[in-house]
Amino acid sequence: MLKDLFEKSWFVFVIAILLGLIFPMFSSHIEPFLTYFLIILMTFSLKDIGIGEVFDKTDIKKPFKLFFMTLLASVVIIVGSWILIKDEAYLQGMIVMAAVPCAIAVIPYTKLLKGDLKNTIRALLITYGFYLFLTPLIIWVFFQETINPFDLFLKTFYFVIIPLILSRPLRKINNKLKKYDKLILHSLFFILIYTTMGINSRTIMGDLLSLRYVFLILLIRTFFLFILLYYFYKKGLNKFRRSKLVMFGYKNLGYALVLSLLLFSRESAIPITLGLLFENLSFVALDKIMVRG
Repeated sequence: MLKDLFEKSWFVFVIAILLGLIFPMFSSHIEPFLTYFLIILMTFSLKDIGIGEVFDKTDIKKPFKLFFMTLLASVVIIVGSWILIKDEAYLQGMIVMAAVPCAIAVIPYTKLLKGDLKNTIRALLITYGFYLFLTPLIIWVFFQETINPFDLFLKTFYFVIIPLILSRPLRKINNKLKKYDKLILHSLFFILIYTTMGINSRTIMGDLLSLRYVFLILLIRTFFLFILLYYFYKKGLNKFRRSKLVMFGYKNLGYALVLSLLLFSRESAIPITLGLLFENLSFVALDKIMVRG
């Protein structure tokens, strides 16, 4: 029974979130190794893809549709925050969230939901290419703060290009690994989600009333907008392509956290921390929707 539940993505995500919020004491011990776990997760997720497929230029429209989903999420966050949020620190955090590209984790998410990995990787590279310029531009326009786009390039290199190279040897034993795919992915996701929830649990469980507009914007961006788009494209796209479209609205919140802490105050990181919670819950909802189709 427990083994069957551990096969379900929604169950693993919910348990990881709850344990991270209720029993966060182990997360600080895992935190120094979080980057390595993410690289392992990315490496394992990319083992099914040939490098030649990633740089195939045919049907370039599909990756650009996913890129525009990331842009749409940025616009929703910026407009909602500018209208509703008066607290300067919270506004800083929300704008930084809008300024960063999509989450690197869209690749393992796509693998879990059995989507098209090739177009996901191509769209990810396109998105990060554009956001090399958009991220510093958005932050400068709103706050006149400058950041180095080379940092974003390094992040893409560390978490996409290096795992793509490291995954090549795994292709030789791919058939033997296939039956363990879900178990390995779920185990790595469990560690990552538990740790990110745990190290931010005090922030998430803090003064919720003052964060009501942050909650509202994140709710609209993460659930209402995503679910609306998912069902809007029901006739035109199959459920795998619709789920991938939704996931490209997820933001690279790890990078956003680092930027907000470097450029602004600790309080500015609070909305971004809440964004982590909303995106994990969103994947749980998406996984349940996918089962029903």
